[in-house]
Amino acid sequence: MRIYLVQMAVVKNQKFQNFEKVRNLLKKTPPKKDSLVILPEMFATGYLPSHCAQEAENFSNSQEPTVLFLQEISNQTQCHVLGGGIGKTDDGLVNHTGLYSPHSQTGTEAAGYNKIHPFFPEQEYGFIAGQNPTVFQLNHWNIAPTICYDLRFPELYKQISKLFYTKSNKQKLVTVQAAWPAIRNEDFETLLIQRARENNTFIAAVNYTTPQPSNKENPEEIYMGNSMIVSPEGNVVAGQKKYEEIVIEAEI
Repeated sequence: MRIYLVQMAVVKNQKFQNFEKVRNLLKKTPPKKDSLVILPEMFATGYLPSHCAQEAENFSNSQEPTVLFLQEISNQTQCHVLGGGIGKTDDGLVNHTGLYSPHSQTGTEAAGYNKIHPFFPEQEYGFIAGQNPTVFQLNHWNIAPTICYDLRFPELYKQISKLFYTKSNKQKLVTVQAAWPAIRNEDFETLLIQRARENNTFIAAVNYTTPQPSNKENPEEIYMGNSMIVSPEGNVVAGQKKYEEIVIEAEI
């Protein structure tokens, strides 16, 4: 499995500007066919946009802007793309990610996941918790997506491990799509390594970055990047580029 982590400086409230940024980063590092491209949490809107409900999309609708973009990238690169944003459901907003595969006839997800552990309480921004982890199969791999704050909850990763072992005997990968501030970077590194070791799985984590941060910025909105791929033994096998917009490429 070849993986591409798109570590980017996401511009809040500027969906189409962020789309163009992803296009340009992938032009600089063109993915090889049939690879997995992973985008950060809420890559299109930033975490969090000014008006979450206004930026929300129905990810089951193939004509939504982010859905169209993700399918476009998948078709152009001939790769599988994992990306999402603010989903809207009958019950409220969800922090969503989905898998898009080349030449889908409908432009819909091959698999989807709603973040089980929202960072903010529901009454503050309207986000509700997802109900169940997702495991999908890609080539010779079982893959489970998780999102940012999920990383702090070991029971979720143990649940995913149990699901892995009910599937066919394939390699195991957990993805983490994050908007993790630099002031808590030590936690980010420690938890990624710990989750890989305790669950005997590869972990591929992609995070926002803030090139040349200013001390005038809100510390909660300065992102180091430090995206990485960790082996089941807890070794960092790729990544750890800091304060840099870059696509990190590795084969596992």
